[in-house]
Amino acid sequence: MSLAQAIALACRLHSIYYADQAVFSNGATWYQPYIDYAIQNGILTAGTYSDYNANATRAQFASILAAALPESALAPINDIASIPDVSAADSYADAVYRLYNAGIIKGKDRYGTFAPESSIQRAEAATIVTLMADPSMRTSFTLDFKLTPQALQGVWRYEERDPDSDYVEYRELIFDGEESIRIFYHENYSGIDHTVPKTGYDLYSRGRVTTEEKATFTNPNASAAAYAQWGIFTNDFVDWRGSGDAKRLTGRISDYVSELNLEEGYLVLVDMAYVSPTYRRYERVSTEPVSDLRTGAESQIKNLDALLATPVPTPNPEPETPEEPVQADPISFGTISLQYIYDRLKFPSTMNVVEMRYGPYDRVAYYANLPDWTKPSGNILSLNHDYYVVKVTLQAANSLGALVTDTYVFLFDLTTGKTIYDFENWAHERVEMSWGATKSEYMSLESEALFLAASVKFQLFTEEETQSIVRTVTSG
Repeated sequence: MSLAQAIALACRLHSIYYADQAVFSNGATWYQPYIDYAIQNGILTAGTYSDYNANATRAQFASILAAALPESALAPINDIASIPDVSAADSYADAVYRLYNAGIIKGKDRYGTFAPESSIQRAEAATIVTLMADPSMRTSFTLDFKLTPQALQGVWRYEERDPDSDYVEYRELIFDGEESIRIFYHENYSGIDHTVPKTGYDLYSRGRVTTEEKATFTNPNASAAAYAQWGIFTNDFVDWRGSGDAKRLTGRISDYVSELNLEEGYLVLVDMAYVSPTYRRYERVSTEPVSDLRTGAESQIKNLDALLATPVPTPNPEPETPEEPVQADPISFGTISLQYIYDRLKFPSTMNVVEMRYGPYDRVAYYANLPDWTKPSGNILSLNHDYYVVKVTLQAANSLGALVTDTYVFLFDLTTGKTIYDFENWAHERVEMSWGATKSEYMSLESEALFLAASVKFQLFTEEETQSIVRTVTSG
């Protein structure tokens, strides 16, 4: 159906309703009298369309037809507050919502999808005109709520404070259209006998909001404007960063939005990264476009545009290590450690090694004077093995180009030959992905790694040894 035909229908409907005996003839083109009548009666604004022979879209048809009758003739019998593909900011939104609430349009599926840019078909136009002309044929209905990028637009924040310490955990979900970013950061991570301020420590993942679904249901305790929905929030790729951007992990995570309450401004996300699903309630912070918003992790993430533009690095596989005893070799261990870091730096050319330390590490002695509840079970790292530590403190540019100083700890198991690369981040990643007793075990190991990072008891590599290791790494 062309725009001219849609306007002609609207004019005849208007004329019949008001019984004005209008005559539609004697125009330069067959549709010119309809155009003139539509402009005179507020159905159309002059200059709105340049080609009246063009196909009319469903949005254009709804706008034209809704203007043909007064609001009193389109009395609402429904309470439709959300249409998946019609935003309140769309120029045609008022007309479309008026026809939905009057029981004239239901949409193309149980969610009420309107397809505004599709061409209006003659059968669809006939149905709409018939229901406008005869109110007795209109029907009331409700729509299932569909999770959409528009519904999630903006920033959502989760905050949890430990009542027994000054530890505060924050998580943010940032949605910009179909793009999504999840950020984790915390303040004042308290270890066994020390507190390391970690404001700005972040974990983020980038992905998309999908239209897949598990099931759909309405929250019986919510108002008419609030809904609960199983949808899928998918991270097609993940970039988990620790201090200094040294930590990388790529993969795919699918999380479920178990409840979305637009009226009260919260959503509940089921985090499927854990062995057991974890439910977190996020409060809505902003509904504005987020491209220019600052996130809570100001020190590392400046805005969404810059973050989305950052390419996701290809992960480097951890070097394989033999499962057999090895001899302590400080220079070799130092080279392995620095090579691992160098391969993962955003800008390796900016690397400046501040210091490197090494030495044997007695884990039994470390845990000897600590409470039993802090001691790991040994299921992950044995307390009976011989361990060797290499600590590397260096300065390098992060993803934003700012120079940051970080310390990395590498734990070499001399009994098995296995290496724990970047000990703190290794443990932290597993804390995020574990649950129950396993989660507690990794938390204990993360605290141990923080202790090692702060310790100065290990022996310094000499300047000559350090420079030799640097040359080996950077030249090869």
